[in-house]
Amino acid sequence: MTHDSELVVQGYLSLSAEEQREVDEVLKGLRNADSVEKRAVAYRMIKAAHPRLSMGPVRAGCPCCSR
Repeated sequence: MTHDSELVVQGYLSLSAEEQREVDEVLKGLRNADSVEKRAVAYRMIKAAHPRLSMGPVRAGCPCCSR
């Protein structure tokens, strides 16, 4: 398992049972999605969590997506 995968699993395990069910539903929908749909879902989730987020250059990348 890669370091990134380990971070995701660690984060998942730190969620409540309800939050894990929500993540499971999102992942279930993403399994059959194309790359455009996946990017759209990721963008909506990021914007919802961080409405003032700037997508401009930053010194350090995101630990999840490396952007």
